[in-house]
This record gives sequence, structure tokens and C-alpha cells, in this order.
Amino acid sequence: MRRLRDRPRDVLPLPAAAVRVANLALVPVFMVALVQSGWRSVYALVVVAVALGYRWIRDRAGRRANP
Repeated sequence: MRRLRDRPRDVLPLPAAAVRVANLALVPVFMVALVQSGWRSVYALVVVAVALGYRWIRDRAGRRANP
């Protein structure tokens, strides 16, 4: 039986994959809500998306530097 540490790193565990699929499914819902709510919400969402994107890139860079 293979150990968990022998598993390839790019294979997501099931909960993380489920969260990613759920996030992708929510994108159209948020886009419709933004169009109906006005520009302030658009700006707020852009700020949140940039912050999350920066965190994701930083995490990926950290994993590459410390395998």
C-alpha cells in the first residue's frame, strides 16, 4: 500500500477538489448578482479576487521552493 507522502503532489484530495468545483459553479451566480447590484460591489469583488489570487500565487511559489 502506498503511503500518503508517496502520492503525487498535484493530485488534489477529494475535499479540496470539491471546494474548487463548488467555487467554479458559484462564479456565474456572483456575476449575475454583481450586474444587478451596482459598481461598488464590482470594486469590492475585484479587491477580494486580487487578494485571493496573490495568496494563491504566493502559496504555489512557496510549495515550489519547499517541496
